[in-house]
Amino acid sequence: MKSLFDIEVWYEIFITIKKNKLRSFLTSFSIAWGIFMLMILLGSGNGLQNGAKKEFQGDALNTIWVWTRTTSKAYDGYPKGRRIKLQNEDFHIIKNEIANIDQLSANYYMGATPFAYKNETGSYSIFCCYPATKTIDKIDMLEGRFLNDLDIKLKRKVIVISKKVKESLFKRENALSKYIIIKNVPFKVVGVADDKNDETSPMIPFTTYQSIFQKTNRIHNLSLTTKQISLAESETLEQEIRNRMAHKHHFDPTDTRALGTYNNYASFQRTMKIFIGIKLFIWLIGFGTLMAGIVGVSNIMLIIVKERTKEIGIRKALGAKPFSIIALILQESIFLTITAGFIGMLFGAGTMKLVQLIMESMQVDSSFFVDPTVDMRVAISATIMLVIAGLIAGYIPARKAAKVSPIEALRYE
Repeated sequence: MKSLFDIEVWYEIFITIKKNKLRSFLTSFSIAWGIFMLMILLGSGNGLQNGAKKEFQGDALNTIWVWTRTTSKAYDGYPKGRRIKLQNEDFHIIKNEIANIDQLSANYYMGATPFAYKNETGSYSIFCCYPATKTIDKIDMLEGRFLNDLDIKLKRKVIVISKKVKESLFKRENALSKYIIIKNVPFKVVGVADDKNDETSPMIPFTTYQSIFQKTNRIHNLSLTTKQISLAESETLEQEIRNRMAHKHHFDPTDTRALGTYNNYASFQRTMKIFIGIKLFIWLIGFGTLMAGIVGVSNIMLIIVKERTKEIGIRKALGAKPFSIIALILQESIFLTITAGFIGMLFGAGTMKLVQLIMESMQVDSSFFVDPTVDMRVAISATIMLVIAGLIAGYIPARKAAKVSPIEALRYE
């Protein structure tokens, strides 16, 4: 009996493939195309999922934002259409009376405000906040320091500027310890923060803003992080804040128009669930495409057995064992499947890598489509799965061929 890896067997296989070039090509193409499309679909799905994750990574995952608007329901004798306003007292209530809060900041946004340094001028929005903002918004410092508790307590006139503001006002000059004039008030630069998508605004202590510019205790919004990031705990804390503010400001706790909240972790979980569904859909389509290739292999094996019936009869008449007949047919099936699957895998992975390189070279804004590559372990697993399926598809006609009696095979037309 000839070995499964006998060079003469391989020679026979290549002769058969060469005689049936078109048939072998179409069979191989269907398999390669199935793997290729699976790689493209998985890569695209990963790119979208990575983009979604990147959007959430801009802030701490366990972040909740709170802001107020106008009531849409009458409640406890108060009419609807009433404007709710957050104040300093609300900040202290949430900080001191609600558990499981890690970081907390009261925030206020100043619109376009004139900046001046020597002969350089510019207009920038200012973010007035607490030191907790550094953790909540994941701010990276390039130079100097961020705002601290003493800045808040002493109402210091200090400012943290972004890299973009530094380059505009200071050019190549060192900005630290220099003074920027804002509405005729000098602010000392204590730090330079890295830009987040060119949206990082200059930041000053919240208490300094209220003391110099606002002269009131108005808050635009509150931002906070939780000590735990489980979904249930996060949503419970969010509801507790809503109930506490509803009690203080006399509005219906179910009135989402009166108090707006955004739970970053809950949104992240919902988004990831959507991508689980998308991945299942991708695998369903990919599996269907692979099945088409497997069916093609099975059909080709049936045709090969039919064409070589007389040859199989002669082999059996000369003493060939059933295993050698099965091995001969299976080896051709395995060869076509592995070769085509490997080619499809390489082209699929190469195409997604090429897309990534083109986007990087063209500096395309890909915030919603990041790193569209496929884990090679997944690609190899899919190829192995295809090989196994190809073995099963080839075994059925091979087993049928092995059972044919030599006399019947020799009589076959």
